[in-house]
Amino acid sequence: MGKYVRRPQKIVVKVVLILLDFTLITLSFYTGYYIRMHLPGTTPVSLPPAIPIHLYAKYLFAFLIWIITFYYEGLYSKYFTKSEEFIKIAKGTTISSAFAALLFYSVRAEPSFSRLAFLISYILSIFLLWVGRIVAKRILFEINAYREKAIFWGSSTEIEWFKRTVEREKNSGIEVIAHVKNNDSREIEKIIIESKPGLLVIGGVPFPEIKKIEPLAWTYNVEILINAFNHTLNPQELEVVEFFGFKSLKLKYNLLIPQNASLKRTLDLIVTIPLMILLLPLLIFIGILIKLTSEGPIIYTQERLGRGGKTIKILKFRTMYKNSDEILKKLIQQNPALKEEYEKYRKIISIEDPRVTPIGRILRKTSFDELPQLFNILKGEMSLVGPRPYLPEEYIVIEDVKDIILSVKPGLTGLWQVSGRNTLTFEERVMLDLYYVKNWNIFLDIAIFIKTALEIFRGAGAY
Repeated sequence: MGKYVRRPQKIVVKVVLILLDFTLITLSFYTGYYIRMHLPGTTPVSLPPAIPIHLYAKYLFAFLIWIITFYYEGLYSKYFTKSEEFIKIAKGTTISSAFAALLFYSVRAEPSFSRLAFLISYILSIFLLWVGRIVAKRILFEINAYREKAIFWGSSTEIEWFKRTVEREKNSGIEVIAHVKNNDSREIEKIIIESKPGLLVIGGVPFPEIKKIEPLAWTYNVEILINAFNHTLNPQELEVVEFFGFKSLKLKYNLLIPQNASLKRTLDLIVTIPLMILLLPLLIFIGILIKLTSEGPIIYTQERLGRGGKTIKILKFRTMYKNSDEILKKLIQQNPALKEEYEKYRKIISIEDPRVTPIGRILRKTSFDELPQLFNILKGEMSLVGPRPYLPEEYIVIEDVKDIILSVKPGLTGLWQVSGRNTLTFEERVMLDLYYVKNWNIFLDIAIFIKTALEIFRGAGAY
Protein backbone atom coordinates (compact mmCIF):
# COMPACT_ATOMS: atom_id res chain seq x y z
CA MET A 1 0.00 0.00 0.00
CA GLY A 2 1.37 3.45 -0.92
CA LYS A 3 1.62 6.28 1.57
CA TYR A 4 -1.63 8.27 1.93
CA VAL A 5 -1.15 11.90 0.86
CA ARG A 6 -3.16 14.46 2.80
CA ARG A 7 -4.58 17.52 1.05
CA PRO A 8 -2.44 20.66 1.37
CA GLN A 9 -4.77 22.27 3.92
CA LYS A 10 -2.00 23.11 6.36
CA ILE A 11 -0.03 25.01 3.70
CA VAL A 12 -3.05 27.21 2.91
CA VAL A 13 -3.58 27.95 6.62
CA LYS A 14 0.11 28.83 7.04
CA VAL A 15 -0.03 31.28 4.10
CA VAL A 16 -3.21 32.89 5.51
CA LEU A 17 -1.66 33.29 8.98
CA ILE A 18 1.61 34.69 7.62
CA LEU A 19 -0.24 37.29 5.51
CA LEU A 20 -2.49 38.12 8.47
CA ASP A 21 0.47 38.54 10.83
CA PHE A 22 2.34 40.75 8.37
CA THR A 23 -0.77 42.92 7.87
CA LEU A 24 -1.46 43.28 11.62
CA ILE A 25 2.17 44.08 12.43
CA THR A 26 2.16 46.80 9.76
CA LEU A 27 -1.18 48.10 11.06
CA SER A 28 0.12 48.22 14.64
CA PHE A 29 3.09 50.39 13.59
CA TYR A 30 0.83 52.63 11.53
CA THR A 31 -1.54 53.01 14.49
CA GLY A 32 1.32 53.54 16.96
CA TYR A 33 2.70 56.35 14.84
CA TYR A 34 -0.79 57.84 14.43
CA ILE A 35 -1.43 57.81 18.22
CA ARG A 36 1.98 59.34 18.90
CA MET A 37 1.39 62.04 16.30
CA HIS A 38 -1.91 63.10 17.93
CA LEU A 39 -0.74 63.15 21.54
CA PRO A 40 -1.14 66.51 23.34
CA GLY A 41 1.94 68.67 22.88
CA THR A 42 2.95 67.16 19.53
CA THR A 43 3.59 69.74 16.82
CA PRO A 44 4.22 69.41 13.08
CA VAL A 45 7.82 70.36 13.82
CA SER A 46 8.45 67.39 16.11
CA LEU A 47 6.78 64.83 13.78
CA PRO A 48 5.66 64.88 10.14
CA PRO A 49 2.01 66.00 9.74
CA ALA A 50 1.06 62.66 8.16
CA ILE A 51 2.47 59.16 8.38
CA PRO A 52 5.15 59.12 5.64
CA ILE A 53 4.38 55.68 4.21
CA HIS A 54 6.52 56.31 1.14
CA LEU A 55 9.53 56.99 3.38
CA TYR A 56 9.05 54.01 5.65
CA ALA A 57 8.03 51.51 2.95
CA LYS A 58 11.67 50.61 2.31
CA TYR A 59 11.88 49.29 5.90
CA LEU A 60 8.91 46.91 5.60
CA PHE A 61 11.35 44.05 5.09
CA ALA A 62 12.18 44.41 8.81
CA PHE A 63 8.75 42.95 9.62
CA LEU A 64 9.99 39.65 8.25
CA ILE A 65 11.84 39.38 11.58
CA TRP A 66 8.42 38.79 13.20
CA ILE A 67 7.50 36.09 10.69
CA ILE A 68 10.82 34.28 11.13
CA THR A 69 10.60 34.48 14.94
CA PHE A 70 6.98 33.31 14.94
CA TYR A 71 7.94 30.40 12.71
CA TYR A 72 10.69 29.46 15.15
CA GLU A 73 8.19 29.66 18.03
CA GLY A 74 5.91 27.19 16.21
CA LEU A 75 3.08 29.67 15.60
CA TYR A 76 2.59 28.31 12.07
CA SER A 77 2.96 24.62 12.77
CA LYS A 78 2.07 23.68 16.36
CA TYR A 79 -1.16 23.44 18.33
CA PHE A 80 -1.85 25.94 21.13
CA THR A 81 -4.62 26.99 23.47
CA LYS A 82 -5.55 30.69 23.38
CA SER A 83 -3.45 31.42 26.48
CA GLU A 84 -0.47 29.47 25.12
CA GLU A 85 -0.72 31.33 21.83
CA PHE A 86 -0.74 34.64 23.71
CA ILE A 87 2.47 33.63 25.48
CA LYS A 88 4.13 32.65 22.21
CA ILE A 89 3.02 35.86 20.47
CA ALA A 90 4.19 38.03 23.38
CA LYS A 91 7.55 36.26 23.49
CA GLY A 92 8.01 36.38 19.71
CA THR A 93 6.97 40.04 19.51
CA THR A 94 9.37 41.01 22.30
CA ILE A 95 12.30 39.30 20.56
CA SER A 96 11.35 40.68 17.14
CA SER A 97 10.87 44.24 18.42
CA ALA A 98 14.28 44.18 20.07
CA PHE A 99 15.94 43.01 16.84
CA ALA A 100 13.96 45.53 14.74
CA ALA A 101 14.91 48.41 17.04
CA LEU A 102 18.55 47.39 16.78
CA LEU A 103 18.26 47.17 13.00
CA PHE A 104 16.62 50.61 12.64
CA TYR A 105 19.33 52.08 14.87
CA SER A 106 22.11 50.38 12.89
CA VAL A 107 20.89 51.55 9.47
CA ARG A 108 20.01 54.99 10.88
CA ALA A 109 16.49 54.94 9.50
CA GLU A 110 15.34 58.28 8.13
CA PRO A 111 13.10 59.88 9.20
CA SER A 112 13.91 58.49 12.62
CA PHE A 113 11.33 56.37 14.42
CA SER A 114 9.74 57.80 17.54
CA ARG A 115 10.62 55.65 20.57
CA LEU A 116 7.17 56.21 22.07
CA ALA A 117 5.50 55.27 18.78
CA PHE A 118 7.62 52.11 18.70
CA LEU A 119 6.61 51.23 22.27
CA ILE A 120 2.91 51.80 21.53
CA SER A 121 3.20 49.66 18.40
CA TYR A 122 4.93 46.89 20.34
CA ILE A 123 2.18 46.67 22.98
CA LEU A 124 -0.60 47.06 20.42
CA SER A 125 0.82 44.40 18.10
CA ILE A 126 0.69 41.70 20.80
CA PHE A 127 -3.04 42.12 21.31
CA LEU A 128 -3.84 42.74 17.63
CA LEU A 129 -2.01 39.58 16.62
CA TRP A 130 -3.62 37.53 19.38
CA VAL A 131 -7.20 38.66 18.73
CA GLY A 132 -6.70 38.59 14.95
CA ARG A 133 -5.45 35.01 15.03
CA ILE A 134 -8.30 33.85 17.29
CA VAL A 135 -10.90 35.35 14.92
CA ALA A 136 -9.17 34.09 11.76
CA LYS A 137 -8.71 30.55 13.08
CA ARG A 138 -12.33 30.38 14.26
CA ILE A 139 -13.58 31.47 10.84
CA LEU A 140 -11.30 28.95 9.10
CA PHE A 141 -12.52 26.24 11.48
CA GLU A 142 -16.19 27.02 10.83
CA ILE A 143 -15.77 26.95 7.03
CA ASN A 144 -13.91 23.63 7.35
CA ALA A 145 -10.64 25.03 6.02
CA TYR A 146 -8.77 24.55 9.29
CA ARG A 147 -9.72 21.19 10.76
CA GLU A 148 -7.43 18.36 11.77
CA LYS A 149 -9.37 15.23 12.65
CA ALA A 150 -8.06 13.62 15.84
CA ILE A 151 -8.56 10.34 17.69
CA PHE A 152 -8.01 10.10 21.45
CA TRP A 153 -6.89 6.74 22.83
CA GLY A 154 -6.76 5.91 26.54
CA SER A 155 -8.86 6.16 29.70
CA SER A 156 -6.65 7.98 32.21
CA THR A 157 -7.82 11.05 34.14
CA GLU A 158 -5.28 13.17 32.32
CA ILE A 159 -6.31 12.13 28.81
CA GLU A 160 -9.97 12.84 29.67
CA TRP A 161 -9.03 16.36 30.79
CA PHE A 162 -6.81 16.82 27.75
CA LYS A 163 -9.62 15.85 25.37
CA ARG A 164 -12.05 18.32 26.97
CA THR A 165 -9.46 21.07 26.69
CA VAL A 166 -8.93 20.36 22.98
CA GLU A 167 -12.69 20.31 22.35
CA ARG A 168 -13.06 23.73 23.99
CA GLU A 169 -10.22 25.29 21.99
CA LYS A 170 -11.78 25.65 18.54
CA ASN A 171 -8.94 27.93 17.46
CA SER A 172 -6.53 24.98 17.69
CA GLY A 173 -8.10 23.57 14.54
CA ILE A 174 -8.44 20.09 16.05
CA GLU A 175 -11.73 18.18 15.72
CA VAL A 176 -12.08 15.16 18.01
CA ILE A 177 -13.86 12.47 16.00
CA ALA A 178 -13.44 9.52 18.38
CA HIS A 179 -12.24 8.56 21.85
CA VAL A 180 -11.34 4.89 22.32
CA LYS A 181 -11.03 4.10 26.04
CA ASN A 182 -9.85 0.50 25.80
CA ASN A 183 -6.37 -0.71 24.84
CA ASP A 184 -7.45 -2.57 21.70
CA SER A 185 -5.28 -1.43 18.79
CA ARG A 186 -7.61 -3.11 16.28
CA GLU A 187 -10.35 -0.56 17.00
CA ILE A 188 -7.87 2.27 16.39
CA GLU A 189 -6.75 0.68 13.10
CA LYS A 190 -10.37 0.51 11.93
CA ILE A 191 -11.00 4.20 12.68
CA ILE A 192 -7.76 5.24 10.93
CA ILE A 193 -8.71 3.34 7.76
CA GLU A 194 -12.30 4.65 7.72
CA SER A 195 -11.81 8.26 8.86
CA LYS A 196 -8.20 9.03 7.87
CA PRO A 197 -7.46 11.35 10.81
CA GLY A 198 -4.36 13.52 10.95
CA LEU A 199 -3.68 13.09 14.66
CA LEU A 200 -3.71 10.28 17.23
CA VAL A 201 -3.40 11.41 20.86
CA ILE A 202 -2.53 8.63 23.31
CA GLY A 203 -2.44 8.47 27.10
CA GLY A 204 -2.17 5.51 29.47
CA VAL A 205 -1.96 2.88 26.72
CA PRO A 206 0.72 0.13 26.97
CA PHE A 207 3.61 0.84 24.61
CA PRO A 208 3.44 -2.62 22.87
CA GLU A 209 -0.12 -1.76 21.75
CA ILE A 210 1.05 1.59 20.42
CA LYS A 211 3.77 -0.09 18.38
CA LYS A 212 1.14 -2.28 16.69
CA ILE A 213 -0.55 0.69 14.99
CA GLU A 214 2.69 2.47 14.06
CA PRO A 215 2.98 0.98 10.51
CA LEU A 216 -0.64 1.87 9.68
CA ALA A 217 -0.23 5.38 11.14
CA TRP A 218 2.82 5.89 8.92
CA THR A 219 0.93 4.64 5.86
CA TYR A 220 -1.96 7.05 6.45
CA ASN A 221 0.30 9.94 7.52
CA VAL A 222 -1.15 10.06 11.06
CA GLU A 223 0.86 12.07 13.59
CA ILE A 224 1.13 10.26 16.95
CA LEU A 225 1.35 12.21 20.21
CA ILE A 226 1.97 10.22 23.40
CA ASN A 227 1.04 12.14 26.55
CA ALA A 228 3.03 10.33 29.22
CA PHE A 229 1.48 12.11 32.21
CA ASN A 230 1.99 9.16 34.53
CA HIS A 231 5.27 8.01 33.04
CA THR A 232 8.43 8.01 35.15
CA LEU A 233 9.81 10.70 32.83
CA ASN A 234 6.83 13.04 32.60
CA PRO A 235 7.39 15.43 29.65
CA GLN A 236 5.43 18.16 31.45
CA GLU A 237 8.23 18.33 34.02
CA LEU A 238 11.22 18.18 31.67
CA GLU A 239 13.08 20.23 29.12
CA VAL A 240 15.79 19.13 26.70
CA VAL A 241 19.14 20.88 27.22
CA GLU A 242 22.61 20.60 25.70
CA PHE A 243 25.22 19.16 28.06
CA PHE A 244 28.74 18.80 26.65
CA GLY A 245 27.29 18.23 23.20
CA PHE A 246 24.72 15.66 24.34
CA LYS A 247 20.97 16.01 24.76
CA SER A 248 20.00 15.77 28.43
CA LEU A 249 16.69 15.98 30.28
CA LYS A 250 16.47 18.76 32.86
CA LEU A 251 13.82 18.76 35.60
CA LYS A 252 11.87 22.03 35.69
CA TYR A 253 10.91 23.87 38.89
CA ASN A 254 10.65 27.40 37.51
CA LEU A 255 8.73 29.01 40.35
CA LEU A 256 10.99 27.53 43.01
CA ILE A 257 13.94 29.59 41.72
CA PRO A 258 14.39 32.47 44.26
CA GLN A 259 14.87 35.15 41.58
CA ASN A 260 11.61 34.17 39.90
CA ALA A 261 9.74 34.22 43.21
CA SER A 262 11.08 37.73 43.96
CA LEU A 263 10.09 38.98 40.51
CA LYS A 264 6.61 37.52 40.96
CA ARG A 265 6.19 39.29 44.32
CA THR A 266 7.20 42.62 42.77
CA LEU A 267 4.66 42.19 39.99
CA ASP A 268 1.98 41.29 42.57
CA LEU A 269 2.47 44.60 44.37
CA ILE A 270 2.64 46.65 41.15
CA VAL A 271 -0.73 45.26 40.04
CA THR A 272 -2.55 44.78 43.36
CA ILE A 273 -2.17 48.26 44.88
CA PRO A 274 -3.73 50.17 41.93
CA LEU A 275 -6.34 47.43 41.52
CA MET A 276 -7.48 47.78 45.14
CA ILE A 277 -7.82 51.55 44.79
CA LEU A 278 -9.82 51.10 41.59
CA LEU A 279 -12.11 48.42 43.07
CA LEU A 280 -12.70 50.06 46.48
CA PRO A 281 -16.19 51.44 45.58
CA LEU A 282 -17.22 47.99 44.31
CA LEU A 283 -15.97 46.29 47.49
CA ILE A 284 -17.99 48.70 49.66
CA PHE A 285 -21.12 48.23 47.51
CA ILE A 286 -20.90 44.41 47.69
CA GLY A 287 -20.42 44.57 51.47
CA ILE A 288 -23.58 46.66 51.87
CA LEU A 289 -25.60 44.23 49.70
CA ILE A 290 -24.49 41.21 51.73
CA LYS A 291 -25.34 42.92 55.03
CA LEU A 292 -28.80 43.97 53.83
CA THR A 293 -29.84 40.61 52.33
CA SER A 294 -28.82 37.94 54.87
CA GLU A 295 -27.71 37.49 58.46
CA GLY A 296 -24.06 37.02 59.26
CA PRO A 297 -20.72 38.75 58.73
CA ILE A 298 -19.78 40.42 55.43
CA ILE A 299 -16.37 38.76 55.28
CA TYR A 300 -15.94 35.02 55.64
CA THR A 301 -12.54 33.71 56.71
CA GLN A 302 -11.42 30.23 55.87
CA GLU A 303 -8.30 28.34 56.87
CA ARG A 304 -6.19 27.24 53.90
CA LEU A 305 -2.68 25.92 53.36
CA GLY A 306 -0.18 28.63 52.49
CA ARG A 307 3.45 28.51 51.52
CA GLY A 308 5.39 25.80 53.36
CA GLY A 309 2.12 24.20 54.52
CA LYS A 310 1.56 27.04 57.01
CA THR A 311 -2.12 27.67 57.74
CA ILE A 312 -3.38 31.07 56.58
CA LYS A 313 -6.81 32.69 56.79
CA ILE A 314 -8.03 33.73 53.36
CA LEU A 315 -10.74 36.37 53.06
CA LYS A 316 -13.91 36.01 51.01
CA PHE A 317 -17.21 37.76 50.78
CA ARG A 318 -19.76 35.54 52.52
CA THR A 319 -21.89 33.73 49.94
CA MET A 320 -23.64 31.16 52.18
CA TYR A 321 -26.25 31.24 54.92
CA LYS A 322 -25.09 31.12 58.55
CA ASN A 323 -26.25 27.51 59.02
CA SER A 324 -24.65 26.21 55.79
CA ASP A 325 -22.98 23.24 57.54
CA GLU A 326 -26.33 22.02 58.86
CA ILE A 327 -27.91 22.43 55.41
CA LEU A 328 -25.10 20.38 53.80
CA LYS A 329 -25.35 17.60 56.39
CA LYS A 330 -29.10 17.32 55.94
CA LEU A 331 -28.79 17.43 52.13
CA ILE A 332 -26.25 14.57 52.04
CA GLN A 333 -28.38 12.46 54.40
CA GLN A 334 -31.39 12.89 52.10
CA ASN A 335 -29.41 12.26 48.90
CA PRO A 336 -26.40 9.89 49.31
CA ALA A 337 -25.36 10.42 45.65
CA LEU A 338 -24.46 14.00 46.51
CA LYS A 339 -21.93 12.75 49.06
CA GLU A 340 -19.89 11.06 46.34
CA GLU A 341 -20.15 14.18 44.16
CA TYR A 342 -19.02 16.44 47.00
CA GLU A 343 -16.03 14.20 47.76
CA LYS A 344 -15.00 14.17 44.09
CA TYR A 345 -15.37 17.87 43.28
CA ARG A 346 -15.45 19.43 46.77
CA LYS A 347 -18.52 21.21 45.43
CA ILE A 348 -22.21 20.54 44.77
CA ILE A 349 -22.65 20.96 41.03
CA SER A 350 -25.51 18.72 39.89
CA ILE A 351 -28.17 20.79 41.70
CA GLU A 352 -28.48 24.36 42.86
CA ASP A 353 -26.60 24.52 46.15
CA PRO A 354 -29.21 25.45 48.82
CA ARG A 355 -26.48 26.80 51.10
CA VAL A 356 -25.75 29.74 48.77
CA THR A 357 -27.62 33.04 49.12
CA PRO A 358 -29.12 34.84 46.06
CA ILE A 359 -26.39 37.52 46.25
CA GLY A 360 -23.86 34.75 46.81
CA ARG A 361 -24.81 33.10 43.51
CA ILE A 362 -24.03 36.31 41.63
CA LEU A 363 -20.75 36.75 43.49
CA ARG A 364 -19.69 33.18 42.73
CA LYS A 365 -20.72 33.43 39.09
CA THR A 366 -18.53 36.52 38.66
CA SER A 367 -15.87 35.34 41.17
CA PHE A 368 -16.28 38.69 42.99
CA ASP A 369 -16.47 36.75 46.26
CA GLU A 370 -12.68 36.27 45.93
CA LEU A 371 -11.85 40.01 45.77
CA PRO A 372 -11.08 40.42 49.52
CA GLN A 373 -8.10 38.12 48.93
CA LEU A 374 -6.34 41.18 47.50
CA PHE A 375 -5.62 41.96 51.16
CA ASN A 376 -4.03 38.50 51.53
CA ILE A 377 -1.83 39.35 48.56
CA LEU A 378 -0.75 42.64 50.13
CA LYS A 379 0.17 40.77 53.33
CA GLY A 380 2.36 38.44 51.29
CA GLU A 381 0.28 35.33 52.07
CA MET A 382 -0.98 34.89 48.52
CA SER A 383 -0.13 35.79 44.94
CA LEU A 384 -2.33 37.10 42.12
CA VAL A 385 -1.68 33.90 40.16
CA GLY A 386 -0.70 30.57 41.67
CA PRO A 387 -1.88 27.11 42.74
CA ARG A 388 -5.30 26.91 44.39
CA PRO A 389 -5.28 27.44 48.18
CA TYR A 390 -5.87 23.93 49.52
CA LEU A 391 -7.93 23.11 52.61
CA PRO A 392 -6.04 21.70 55.64
CA GLU A 393 -7.92 18.40 55.31
CA GLU A 394 -6.70 18.12 51.71
CA TYR A 395 -3.10 17.90 52.92
CA ILE A 396 -3.37 14.12 53.03
CA VAL A 397 -4.87 13.98 49.52
CA ILE A 398 -1.91 15.89 48.00
CA GLU A 399 0.66 14.03 50.11
CA ASP A 400 2.74 12.91 47.11
CA VAL A 401 3.12 16.41 45.63
CA LYS A 402 2.76 18.66 48.68
CA ASP A 403 6.47 19.52 48.79
CA ILE A 404 6.24 21.11 45.35
CA ILE A 405 2.79 22.75 45.41
CA LEU A 406 3.13 24.10 48.96
CA SER A 407 6.59 25.53 48.23
CA VAL A 408 4.93 28.55 46.59
CA LYS A 409 2.16 30.94 47.57
CA PRO A 410 -1.40 30.05 46.55
CA GLY A 411 -3.08 32.32 44.02
CA LEU A 412 -6.19 34.44 43.73
CA THR A 413 -6.54 32.86 40.30
CA GLY A 414 -4.61 30.09 38.60
CA LEU A 415 -4.26 27.67 35.73
CA TRP A 416 -7.05 25.36 36.94
CA GLN A 417 -9.51 28.27 37.21
CA VAL A 418 -9.07 29.08 33.51
CA SER A 419 -9.05 25.43 32.40
CA GLY A 420 -12.56 24.44 33.41
CA ARG A 421 -12.88 25.86 36.93
CA ASN A 422 -15.16 23.73 39.11
CA THR A 423 -15.99 21.28 36.32
CA LEU A 424 -12.53 19.73 36.89
CA THR A 425 -12.00 16.86 39.27
CA PHE A 426 -9.70 17.30 42.24
CA GLU A 427 -6.99 15.18 40.57
CA GLU A 428 -7.08 17.39 37.46
CA ARG A 429 -6.65 20.53 39.58
CA VAL A 430 -3.59 19.05 41.28
CA MET A 431 -2.13 18.13 37.88
CA LEU A 432 -2.55 21.71 36.61
CA ASP A 433 -1.05 23.20 39.78
CA LEU A 434 2.03 21.02 39.38
CA TYR A 435 2.37 22.10 35.77
CA TYR A 436 2.12 25.77 36.76
CA VAL A 437 4.85 25.59 39.43
CA LYS A 438 7.25 23.75 37.15
CA ASN A 439 6.58 25.75 33.97
CA TRP A 440 6.02 29.26 35.38
CA ASN A 441 7.02 32.37 33.45
CA ILE A 442 5.81 35.97 33.33
CA PHE A 443 3.92 35.50 30.09
CA LEU A 444 2.04 32.53 31.56
CA ASP A 445 0.87 34.73 34.45
CA ILE A 446 -0.25 37.46 32.02
CA ALA A 447 -2.15 34.92 29.91
CA ILE A 448 -3.87 33.43 32.98
CA PHE A 449 -4.81 36.89 34.26
CA ILE A 450 -6.34 37.87 30.91
CA LYS A 451 -8.13 34.56 30.56
CA THR A 452 -9.48 34.90 34.11
CA ALA A 453 -11.21 38.13 33.05
CA LEU A 454 -12.72 36.31 30.06
CA GLU A 455 -13.85 33.39 32.23
CA ILE A 456 -15.49 35.79 34.71
CA PHE A 457 -17.35 37.43 31.83
CA ARG A 458 -18.53 34.03 30.58
CA GLY A 459 -19.31 32.74 34.07
CA ALA A 460 -18.67 29.16 32.94
CA GLY A 461 -17.85 26.47 35.47
CA ALA A 462 -18.65 28.61 38.52
CA TYR A 463 -20.87 27.22 41.31
